[in-house]
Amino acid sequence: MANFFDSDLGAIFDELSEYMQSHTAAQMLADILASKIDPNDLPSLGDQAMRVHSQFQHGAALYAEGIRQLEASPQLLAPDCNLFFAKRNLCVCFWQGGSPVEAARILFDEPKLIAADVSLALMVVRALAEVGHVEKANVILSAIDRIPLPGLLSKLEAAELDLDFVNAVRAEVRKVSGVRKMRDLNWLSASGAELPDRLLDMNLDQLAKHGIPTELLSTIKTAVLLGSGQDRKMWNCGFFDLKDPLPLLARGMTGCFRVLFHNRLGKYGEDGGVTVFGVYRD
Repeated sequence: MANFFDSDLGAIFDELSEYMQSHTAAQMLADILASKIDPNDLPSLGDQAMRVHSQFQHGAALYAEGIRQLEASPQLLAPDCNLFFAKRNLCVCFWQGGSPVEAARILFDEPKLIAADVSLALMVVRALAEVGHVEKANVILSAIDRIPLPGLLSKLEAAELDLDFVNAVRAEVRKVSGVRKMRDLNWLSASGAELPDRLLDMNLDQLAKHGIPTELLSTIKTAVLLGSGQDRKMWNCGFFDLKDPLPLLARGMTGCFRVLFHNRLGKYGEDGGVTVFGVYRD
């Protein structure tokens, strides 16, 4: 039986969808290895598999084998074959195909991809967090942190994202790791006052040192600014184990517990260190 990948390239493109339906990615790779196909054509076929047919495992096999052969024999690389772009698409195939660890491996092997496609890197981070690979997720986040802010904002804008999305992904990683910051909670404020950044950056589990059981802290979803001093030194906050505490607030309930925070202002009125002044179980 003739090898599918020894056919005319046009025929391969035309019949690729039918071929992938009857062959696994592993079977396809075996056929590629036994064929005489030009490795420069494999990334183009990967584009077809990924973009047109959404066959991510087959696409990954096509990209990966093309990259492998061309890196092993760089003299074969055609001027119009972009290996960097092929690696980016290989990362997409692994991410879309449910293999975030493999997607992360591509980013680690080719770290320039992180800055080149921040939105893809963030999607890989989110997928890593979902399967519990927090350490790998944090490595990618650290690389994103090293991108100069103007460049990062430009890349996010081009992808129709913003820093809020980046912070939301960070929060997801922290949640999986068991370390949440105050800002990861859903915050409500009756007065509309803005909380000090140092308060929002405080780890939620610090409240365990003040008698709040870690089991209770893990259930907290929402915090409400109940009141604050005009001098911005004292902040009275209630913590709730549900997303919508408004009915309870209307009945005068202030949450599972309240925390009074003290904000030490700097010489010129800037936020200083925030400490827990008192914890109350009403």
